[in-house]
Amino acid sequence: MVIVAIAVLGGMSWLPEIDFSGFKLRKVDLLSQLHSDAYSDVEEAEPEVIKPAKPAFVDSCRAGVECIDDYSTHKKGMEPLYEALNNRNNLGRAVRIAMLGDSYIEGDILSADLRQLLQEHYGGSGVGLVPMMSDIAGFRRSVRHFFDGWNTHTAATQSGYNAQKSILSGVYFTNDGKAYTDLRGQQKYYSRLDTCSQSSVYFISPIDNTITVSINGGEAQTYEVTGSEKMQKITVDGKIGRVRYDVARGGNGVEFFGATMDAASGVVVDNFSLRGCSGTHIAQLQDKMLSEFDQLRHYDLVILMYGLNVANDQQTNYSKYGKQMQESVAHIKRCLPNTGILIVGVGDREQRVDGEMRTMRGIRELMAEQQRVASEQEVAFWNLYVAMGGSGSISKMVNGKPRKANLDYTHINFLGGRDLAELLFDAIDAGFDNYKRRLAYEAE
Repeated sequence: MVIVAIAVLGGMSWLPEIDFSGFKLRKVDLLSQLHSDAYSDVEEAEPEVIKPAKPAFVDSCRAGVECIDDYSTHKKGMEPLYEALNNRNNLGRAVRIAMLGDSYIEGDILSADLRQLLQEHYGGSGVGLVPMMSDIAGFRRSVRHFFDGWNTHTAATQSGYNAQKSILSGVYFTNDGKAYTDLRGQQKYYSRLDTCSQSSVYFISPIDNTITVSINGGEAQTYEVTGSEKMQKITVDGKIGRVRYDVARGGNGVEFFGATMDAASGVVVDNFSLRGCSGTHIAQLQDKMLSEFDQLRHYDLVILMYGLNVANDQQTNYSKYGKQMQESVAHIKRCLPNTGILIVGVGDREQRVDGEMRTMRGIRELMAEQQRVASEQEVAFWNLYVAMGGSGSISKMVNGKPRKANLDYTHINFLGGRDLAELLFDAIDAGFDNYKRRLAYEAE
């Protein structure tokens, strides 16, 4: 069997490169590490993006902080977030951030620490919006999550998924009969998540329905829902350490999107991670669904953190992916007109070449394409690759003690997420300082 496998793989080495919808599949080559030309020099010049001129104070960051490049001239970058933070005491709601990404932030990695830093600095509590059910509930540290009776429909698998029924998360849930979701705060790993002051559940129920809500294990409150094709929400208030939602009826177009543990003020960060996704699915979401959800749960900033599932060592031209991402960004801009957008560039990813770990060929080109998307769509961009240390940075995280990244030299762990969250928080905080300086400058 070993001989047959080697023979088959050896034969596959002679196959030409296969291009599938613009993405080149990896070429099989058993002797790739023996080729002197297997890898281009990692010290090659990084791709450059021509940046539009901006006032000097916009780009001012203290030493050690990688600035956010904001290409927006019409409040499509960071300004909606900074404006909300500046007026947070009079906003009448929490400042909200949606963080969309792939497996890099799965389980609330990075986003949980960013949430904690923002809440400690600007106020707020609670884990934000949580899906009705999750396959990684036991892995996620930021909330204790229990559920039953739900069917998951997600852009990550496509099976049984209809993009026209989904919200920004790319996930929705149906139930055939009774179903429940139970969320419980925790205090072991992160601060400000043990209790919250507000909880909501978001759904569409074309039929009359009954939803009961129990806070802290107490007596259930019953809500009779009148059937409607429009998105609805039920909100409860109090000092909430645990909340449970029971749904009496399903089928007939009933869809649920998530339940929250929120603050009525301060900052809320929602984690919308989808393993295996590249972000291009966003362009397929229905305008009506995004608009209705925006009316019920408005975001001041949407962070797009994709790229790991696009990068490969056989590709250095990512222009087709860039065009697809431009469609996704343009779609968010159209459906969420008062929301800012921040694209986070792909981080360092490495592969073994000649016995050494080196940054994967194509990473810098992909990062440059993401920055080009931000520039052309006039939104904000943050260079994670540079912020984390550039070439070799993921190896340092893998080999450090304690280890902060996985042995795939691609994904960070919870400790690594904390480090990168601090870098992103510093960039946001520096940008907010610049915003306040600009307000003072314009007032003179």
